Amino acid sequence: MTILRKFLLRHAVALAATAAALYLRLLLNPVLGHRLPFITLYASVAVAVWFGGWQAALLSALLGYAGAYRLFVRTETGSPLDLGGAGGVTGLLVYLASSFIVIFLGNGM
Repeated sequence: MTILRKFLLRHAVALAATAAALYLRLLLNPVLGHRLPFITLYASVAVAVWFGGWQAALLSALLGYAGAYRLFVRTETGSPLDLGGAGGVTGLLVYLASSFIVIFLGNGM
């Protein structure tokens, strides 16, 4: 398998895991509402780091945040960059810190 194919396969798995996590969170939306918007994304980051390394996991974490923010966090009246005050910024920082911990530990394994 060529280097390009390996690269594309690793990132395709990361994208598929992220899409599956967002879809699962969408299915849970009637129960969770706007609470825990990133809950399913940690598993997609773990799958991505296990299968594709830290680069694929970083892609999964960033795209997962963008998708969850668009689907579950952002209000229609807010701008695309409005994080919703201190709670939104805290949510972003906790998600990023948790994702980086998963990436760091997964890459070390």
